[in-house]
Amino acid sequence: MTTLALSLTYTQLLELVQQLPSEKQAELCEFLLKSKWGWLSNFTKDSEANARMACWKRGKDWDTMTEEEREEFINDVLHEA
Repeated sequence: MTTLALSLTYTQLLELVQQLPSEKQAELCEFLLKSKWGWLSNFTKDSEANARMACWKRGKDWDTMTEEEREEFINDVLHEA
């Protein structure tokens, strides 16, 4: 079996990731976070980073949401558990 080594620049890697469907991007992001810092549950629940990740996993964009939409989203997520 032949092993192939592929060299990519950081920009090329980002361009490849951007081509992935958003669900796969979320999986990749979760994998990277877990491999670097452990389980996501170790982050504080009120963290804006967690809110962004939760939004991303659900196909939403935290940065374009109004304060009211953010509050509603957080309320919905809290009641999922």
